[in-house]
Amino acid sequence: MEAYDDSDCGLCGEKNCCKEMDTCLADANCLACLQGDESKCSGNALAGLNTCLDTKCKNECVGACNDGGTNYSGADACDKCQTAEFTANGCCANEAAACGNNSECLDLNTCVNQCTAGDQGCIDACVAKHPNGVDDLNGIVACTFGDGATTPGACGTVCANPNSTSCNDGGTDYGAANEANCTKCQETETAASGCCEGVANACADNAACVALFNCVNNCTTNACVQACGNSNPNGVNDFNNFAGCLFGPSEGQVGSCGTVCDF
Repeated sequence: MEAYDDSDCGLCGEKNCCKEMDTCLADANCLACLQGDESKCSGNALAGLNTCLDTKCKNECVGACNDGGTNYSGADACDKCQTAEFTANGCCANEAAACGNNSECLDLNTCVNQCTAGDQGCIDACVAKHPNGVDDLNGIVACTFGDGATTPGACGTVCANPNSTSCNDGGTDYGAANEANCTKCQETETAASGCCEGVANACADNAACVALFNCVNNCTTNACVQACGNSNPNGVNDFNNFAGCLFGPSEGQVGSCGTVCDF
């Protein structure tokens, strides 16, 4: 995060975010962050300033639109980030408007959202049905999630980033495949800022998904798993998205933890 001196971002902030800037300068951690100490870049004062900069100085503060949404917090951080960045003055307002004014983009988005996470065949079928929506949808995805590496876009850090290769490496960075590393991978990737945070929260907020999860955990056969799904049909989609994110949605894909949990 750059120091807010006489840069374009700093000047815009001083002009349009006076209250937030004063609050930040009065806060020791926020002030230290502005002076270049990245270890101090946290807290409500900085979050308030970043929110203001995101909405009022997005052109001057390019970095504020590529911070991954780290100024949003809580279990619904991803939802809050996208809601804010898609509305007027948000980082992705123009892209959201372009998609919103293109019925093909809206239909494509609806279609893709019904696909199991990582199911490229389903996504390709949606694209074939709605080719005139591809450019606008790609625009909003790029703005929201960046490229999944050096530029996380407006919300790519607080949301499960569909463009991130690290979310489809099977959890190999957690070490050898064993129960301890598998557990660590799942706990990390379903926690805040983890690859599967969003789908984990969606399942947790769906009683049928939670019931299905608990049921499946007691199964030792595929027939048992199928019976659990039949008993909790309203939880199947959220459960499949959750399991697909962790272990891969189809053969040949390993998700966030599929390799380290294969023992």
